This record gives sequence, C-alpha cells and structure tokens, in this order.
Amino acid sequence: MLSALLIFAAATPAQELPEIKFRALSFNEPVIELVIVDAQKAEAYASATKGSGKDKKDSPPFEPLKVYGVSLTEEKKLRYADGRLTFYKAITNPEGITTLSPFVDAIVPAPDSSYIAIISGSADKPTLQLVPDSPEKMAAGSMRFFNVCKAQLGINFPGLKKVLQPGEDLYYEPAVKGGDYGQGQFLLRDEKGEWSPAGGMRWIQLPDARTLWFVVPHYNDPCLVMTRGISEQVPTAEEIKQVKEDEAKKAKEGKLAKSSSGEMNKNQLK
Repeated sequence: MLSALLIFAAATPAQELPEIKFRALSFNEPVIELVIVDAQKAEAYASATKGSGKDKKDSPPFEPLKVYGVSLTEEKKLRYADGRLTFYKAITNPEGITTLSPFVDAIVPAPDSSYIAIISGSADKPTLQLVPDSPEKMAAGSMRFFNVCKAQLGINFPGLKKVLQPGEDLYYEPAVKGGDYGQGQFLLRDEKGEWSPAGGMRWIQLPDARTLWFVVPHYNDPCLVMTRGISEQVPTAEEIKQVKEDEAKKAKEGKLAKSSSGEMNKNQLK
C-alpha cells in the first residue's frame, strides 16, 4: 500500500487541491469493495514516510469504501488531483504486499461541489458518472430523475411529459395520492428518430420520503433503459428545528471555550 501512495504522491503537485463531496451507488453489483485516496493527504503522508525511512502508521490518506446497490454511502469528502475522482481496488499479492490499482474514474465537473457517484457497467469495464447532488431541495413525496444515458430521454408520467438531455435531472412531484400506486414510461428515439418505449416503472407513493431515480442504458440492449430508485426519509419540521438548535448550541459552546482559553493565556502572561 505504501509503495502505491509514494507513486501517487509523486504525481501530485504541492499545492492546495480542489475538494469534492460525494455519495456513491453501485448500479449493477450488489456491493463493491473499493478504496478512496485523499490526494492532499497522500502527498504529506508519503513525504513524512520518505523522510523517516520507515512506514508511517498514523493518519493514512486512504479509506476502504463499500459501495452498495440498495443505498447511497454516507457522504465522503476528499481532495483530488488531475481534475478526476478515482476509485481504487486494493490488490494483495502472494507475498502479502498490498497495492492500489485504479478501478474507475471520472472528470469532476466543478470543484468544491457535491455529487452522487454512480458506478455501473461490468467488473472488467466499469463506468463512473458524477451527478450533481442537492437533495435538500426535495420535498416529501417528491422525486428526482437523473438521465445518466448518453441520449435524450422521454418521460411520460402522471402530470409530466418531458424530454431530458443527457446528464440532465428533473424534479417531480407526482400527481398520485400517498399510499397509491403510480406508473410511468421512459422513451428513447429509434433509428428513424421517433420516440419508442424503452422501459417503465411502477411505484407506491411515499408521503414521508423522497426518491432519487437513476436512469441508465441497459447493459444488454441499447434500445432499453434500467432504473434504480433510492428513497430517503425526509426529516420533519420539528427534527430540522432540533438539529439547527443543537448546531447553534455547539457553536456557542465552542466560542465560549475559545474565549475562556484566550482569557487564561492573558492571565498567564501577567
């Protein structure tokens, strides 16, 4: 693992690198075991290790990450190099030496932003797509569709008829009562340029949750699409208020502690 980090750090410029926040999702595999590396920490880690002449055990810049197909990971934050977010595989040889091998990467559209990292495709030919993540704008019972296809996507749902461009997303509040079932259809253009059914979905309307729907090309048929839905519970107004009050309380306690520390230092200088 150390040798991989030394090589990684050698290619990383000694400057403040951009940051990315992301939550990851596996589209085709139930679970993928990966490793993420903070490029800024890797540089410092490798320099310290090289200077000491021995392995540095504290604060490694790499972190194991299990990516599931049924839920998003917790939000991760790291600094990246060369404008790309890269996921690695940890490979251990018969001698017990572990190295990091790049598994999949993608260009980060904008630095210091939040994304949903969707890993799709096969194990030997994976793809990574970064979709802007702003779930705080979603109300309870709402949906967001992400067109992860490389073609226009037609959407025909209750109260909604829309064409999404590649990479575009759409906010949608279904005209369906809570607890009832709704259904809709996706369309792609055929060889003649006409809209043709490419798939559909049926869901139960959840009044206390919001759902992210990712639409990607079918891995066996370019004329079809696949969908993956991830539902997230929406906090109540009381819960949001409590979180804000707790954050304000912590901030106030932090200021008081800092002020008290400064006063003590002044007294010590007298």
